[in-house]
Amino acid sequence: MSFVELNRYFVPIAKDVEPIFEFLRFWEHKPPGWLDWSDLRQHRRVVLLAEASSGKSAEFRNQAEKLSAEGRAAFCLAIEELADQGFEAALDGRDAKGFKQWCDGASEGWCFLESVDEARLNRKNFETALKRFN
Repeated sequence: MSFVELNRYFVPIAKDVEPIFEFLRFWEHKPPGWLDWSDLRQHRRVVLLAEASSGKSAEFRNQAEKLSAEGRAAFCLAIEELADQGFEAALDGRDAKGFKQWCDGASEGWCFLESVDEARLNRKNFETALKRFN
């Protein structure tokens, strides 16, 4: 199935501040202060929170594919596989080759870690996955 670009916007969430979403039903453009994917890719680390089955994994894979198509190093890894197998083993064959090439260079790269909620459901250790990612 093909990916459908939704052109989503993301709201930065600050500690102890509840975001207000009510005005969005009348908004046709990007709300002030909100971010899109190009904004998110400017940050070194981003945590994207959304409900289960809201399309996060598909969005991550799509972003990795877009970056790869631009000739940039981008990898999408499942937390479950990362916890069980380690970084390189969690990559598919094409990504593993691209990862080795990227490691030999000095260019910037992007890693999308997906499925934290599924990993928790299957009792995979998130800390172990992060250690293996490191």
